[in-house]
Amino acid sequence: MPYFIIEKMPVFLSWAQHRILEEEAAKDKSATWRVSSTIAGNKASEEKSGMMYQALLQKFRQDPDRFRSEWVRFDLSGEEAAANIWDVLYDYCHFRGYGFLSDTRDSVEKIVASYEGESYAYPMGRIFSLNHFVKPAKWWWRFTHRMRGRKVLTAV
Repeated sequence: MPYFIIEKMPVFLSWAQHRILEEEAAKDKSATWRVSSTIAGNKASEEKSGMMYQALLQKFRQDPDRFRSEWVRFDLSGEEAAANIWDVLYDYCHFRGYGFLSDTRDSVEKIVASYEGESYAYPMGRIFSLNHFVKPAKWWWRFTHRMRGRKVLTAV
């Protein structure tokens, strides 16, 4: 799930929002272009990303308040939250730089998932850990209180 920065605001897209925006941005493109745009690193995928950014920017310029309520704020619950939580947290960690996600499966579970072909589908809606770095309250606490490298581990 991608996120875009529109006028210094992070816009995290759920899978449903991503499909809506993708259809809107690429409505005039052919079916072969749409298939090639799903391949990462392809010229068409970069073009699609740019088109999606421009569509969001246009929505912001038309009505900033409506844009904030429909695209910047989101409320996920139930099955939708389970399907999107990994991506939202991953993007948040990437955007803020305060943490990272960890796979909590043991090695046997990883081997079985790899054999069954499910290693790329993990862990959407499954158990994983959010490792959030602890920022010291004062800059010099890193040195005096040995705060460097501390993190809080949370199972989600």
